[in-house]
Amino acid sequence: MTGGTPDIGRMWDGRFEEVLRRHLPAGDSVELRADHELSKLGLDSLEIIRLLLDMEESYAIAFPDERLTGETFQTVASLWAALCEVVAEQTVDG
Repeated sequence: MTGGTPDIGRMWDGRFEEVLRRHLPAGDSVELRADHELSKLGLDSLEIIRLLLDMEESYAIAFPDERLTGETFQTVASLWAALCEVVAEQTVDG
């Protein structure tokens, strides 16, 4: 966000972006948009696992097995949405 104008393509918090960028081959040099496909950002299956573990540690949550789908890891937005749902569920349950 700059000048008080929201960036429509960015709907996540800074922690999410920081964790995600640690796993991107291009790191900080790529502009993240909600519709970016994670595979096209350079995340392969091994890096997705590393990202998942990092997200779980950073947010103190555990992704349930049913969330570990291709759809969850399709785009930046789908990963953010799944993370928000898991955090909400585990905050209520925990």
